[in-house]
Amino acid sequence: MRRIQATMSSQKGSGWGARVGVVAMFLGLCLAWPAAAQVISALKSHDSTQPIEAKARTQVLLEDEKVAVLEGDAEIRQGDLTLRADRIAIRYTAGAQSDRPAVTRMEAKGHVRLTSPSETVSADWGIYDVTNRMILMGGHVRLTREGNLLVGNRMEIDLDSGLIRLSAEGSGDGRVKGIFRPAAKEPATKEKDGSLPGHPGGDDGAEEGKGGGDDR
Repeated sequence: MRRIQATMSSQKGSGWGARVGVVAMFLGLCLAWPAAAQVISALKSHDSTQPIEAKARTQVLLEDEKVAVLEGDAEIRQGDLTLRADRIAIRYTAGAQSDRPAVTRMEAKGHVRLTSPSETVSADWGIYDVTNRMILMGGHVRLTREGNLLVGNRMEIDLDSGLIRLSAEGSGDGRVKGIFRPAAKEPATKEKDGSLPGHPGGDDGAEEGKGGGDDR
C-alpha cells in the first residue's frame, strides 16, 4: 500500500488535570545514572508547537470525529521526539487561524516505541498529550538509558520539567525492576619509561642491583 506522509501543527495548552496516584520511582537515585541527569529527560522544555511529521502505510481521516488514524508502521516525529506504533490516532481541532489542524493528543497502540536523545521506551500503549505537555506509556514498559534498563507497568514524562516517573502498580509484586551497569574501571596507565605510576622502571632497578654487587 502507498505510504502516506502528513505534516500538522500542534497547539500548546496549560493546566494539568488530575494525576493518577502511583508509587513513583525517580530514575537514577543510585548506582550508575549520571549525577547531572539523574531524573531528567532530554525532552525537558520540548517545544510542542513544532510541526509534526506523520508517516504510515495507510491513513484514514475522520473529519466528523476530528481524528486521523495511521496504521501500519505508523510514525510521528516532532523535533527530537519520535513515536512509533502499529496504530496511532491523531486527535485535532480545526485551525481557526490556519489551514492546518491543531493537534491536541496522539494515542498509540501495539509495539509502541518512544525515542529521544536520552532514552528509549517500549510499551503496549502510549499517549502524547500535546495540550497538557505529558507523555504516558503503559503495559510492559521497558526504559533503556545509557546501558541501564528499568522495567515497570506505567511511565510518564513531564515535558516541562523533563521528570520521568516509572511505576509497577498493578503488575507482579508492584515493584519496578532494574538492571544497572556499573562504570568500568580504567586500566592503570604506564609512565613514559614503561613502569607503573609510583614504581621505578625495570632498567633502573636492574642497574641499582648491579651497583650493589660491585660495592661488595
